[in-house]
Amino acid sequence: MARTAGRATAAKLGTKILSNDRVTIIGRTGQGKSKVAMWVLSQIKSPRKIILNSKPDKDLLVKWPNWVKSIKDVPPAGVTHVARFLKFPDGIKGWDDVLGLWRHGNMVFYFDELPNHANASQWSGHLQQIYQTGRSVGVGAVACAQRPVNVPNFTLSEADHIFIGYTQLKSDREKLEGATGVQWDILRELPPYHFGYYCQRAGMTEPIILPPVPLV
Repeated sequence: MARTAGRATAAKLGTKILSNDRVTIIGRTGQGKSKVAMWVLSQIKSPRKIILNSKPDKDLLVKWPNWVKSIKDVPPAGVTHVARFLKFPDGIKGWDDVLGLWRHGNMVFYFDELPNHANASQWSGHLQQIYQTGRSVGVGAVACAQRPVNVPNFTLSEADHIFIGYTQLKSDREKLEGATGVQWDILRELPPYHFGYYCQRAGMTEPIILPPVPLV
C-alpha cells in the first residue's frame, strides 16, 4: 500500500509548487477537489492568476466577485476572474482570446472544469502550448476535472503534480498509468476526501495518500 503523508504540507509533498508548474486535480463532485485547487493556488507565487470560470461556478463568483467576460490586454498583477458559460465543444475555441495571453509570460491559468475546454481528442492549440511550452516563459496551469478519461493525455503526462480522488473505474486508472508510468491501485483504497498525489520531480516511484484539506 502507498505511504500516507500524514498532515500534508508543501514540504511533505516532497517539492514546492512553482509558478510555472502544471497541476492536474481530478475528483468527482463532493470529493474536495475545489478545496485542493484553492490550496494549490495559494501556494503559487505567480504575479498574475487568471481564473477561467466556465460553468460559471458560484463559489468562484463569491470569492472573486469582480469578474469580467473578457480581457482586452495583458492582465494586471493579481487575480483576473473571467466568467463565461461555455460548455464543450464551444469552449474549445471560445477561450482562445484569454488562453492566447500565455505568450506574455509570467501567469498561471486556473481551469475550474477542464472538460468544458477540451476532451480526450479535441482541444485548443493554446491549451497545448500552455502545457508543453508555457514553462519556458513562466506560465503555469491548474486544471480540475472529474475523470482522467475526459481530459487530453498531455494534461496528465505533462503535469508536475497530480491529485486524484477515489475511483473504482479501471479505465481511469489505466489512463493515469499510461500517462505517468506508475501504478494507481491506491485509488480504490482512498478514504473519503483523501487524494492520491504524484510528482515525478520529487523522486516518487509511486503515489502517496494525502489527507483531506486544508493541507496545513
